[in-house]
Amino acid sequence: MLAKINTERLEAQLRQQNAQLREIEESIIGLRAQLKQVEYQYQFTKETYEKTKKMVKDGAATIQNRDELETKVKVFEAQITGIRSQLKAAESKKQQIHAAIDITKLNLRDSRIVSPIDGIIINKFRHQGELVGQGMPILEAADLSEMNVMIYVSFADLSKIKIGQEVEVIAGEDEKTMKGRIKWISSESEFTPKTILTKEVRTTLVYAVKVAVPNGEGILKIGMPVDVRI
Repeated sequence: MLAKINTERLEAQLRQQNAQLREIEESIIGLRAQLKQVEYQYQFTKETYEKTKKMVKDGAATIQNRDELETKVKVFEAQITGIRSQLKAAESKKQQIHAAIDITKLNLRDSRIVSPIDGIIINKFRHQGELVGQGMPILEAADLSEMNVMIYVSFADLSKIKIGQEVEVIAGEDEKTMKGRIKWISSESEFTPKTILTKEVRTTLVYAVKVAVPNGEGILKIGMPVDVRI
């Protein structure tokens, strides 16, 4: 991890959402307990109502008793429907909160800036506490375990090289010799870059060639001039 965006608001938002989730889960538990109780009362009342209807026919119960029980059965049915509707709404709300928590966690994860490579920081453009806009660079990282050396080969020498060919790279005043290999050859010629010292050579058409050099000891640096022997 290279850097982290301030996440105080997101962390507070996540705590709030978790509290809402616990509240809705407790509400669901309460509604389920209430539904179970009402369903028990409904079943008992309905059985009593069915018995009372038979008793009315036999003259052992009054019509008023039957009607009162019938009303209670309908009341319990309405309560069951209402509680089930509340449960459905609560479950839907629970899913919404879970989705909101997932988004907040994604935002928290995205607040961590992680290097896509193993390497070192070679430039730092922003410092702790500074505001950073979208798309603005913060750090520059590079993998220096293998460096690319750009060389330029004349048309006359082009047929003498090939991709994968080993070369010698000589670096520094102590002329440290390192092994490299040709990894890319340009398909188009160009004038020798202005970084080449003599004007006469600059007007020569050359082909750019990229040489990969293992740099485990960290001898090569970005922009460092070297000699290449093919």
